[in-house]
Amino acid sequence: MDEVQKVFNKFNTNGNSKISVFRDLGFDAGTSSADLTDAVTVIDKDGAIDLHEFADFHRGNASTLGGQNSLPLKQSAKMQNEEGQNMDLYIPRKCSATNRLITAKDHASVQLNVGHLDEAGRYTGQFSTFALCGYIRAQGDADGALDRLWQKKKVQVRQQ
Repeated sequence: MDEVQKVFNKFNTNGNSKISVFRDLGFDAGTSSADLTDAVTVIDKDGAIDLHEFADFHRGNASTLGGQNSLPLKQSAKMQNEEGQNMDLYIPRKCSATNRLITAKDHASVQLNVGHLDEAGRYTGQFSTFALCGYIRAQGDADGALDRLWQKKKVQVRQQ
């Protein structure tokens, strides 16, 4: 449960113990799956995912999320485009440098895993993940942003 809590905390950016990314994007709990995607109806009536729902989803224990009016979990993980082809469900991310949401149409965005090294310069098996939106890359600030993020991460790791 510790690892699930860590992952949950990464998405719980405002610290309210709920992942509210759909609500942050302007979707309310009453929006139907026909209007959006199946993902929104998976969330219970408050429009957010709490730690227990998140843990059940990742353990595979949940047949549905959000109670009796929700879609079955296997059905909810599928999304179809206009042609009716099954597509992967898009999960929004935030740019590590600007804290902007990275949309599905931001094709210039990248996600990087930066490995941690010990004092001798050997890889420790740990890494930090950074996501950069296309805006940062287009401004030519990706290297500076990544450097600032890495320096901040090094300070956080030393304090632990």
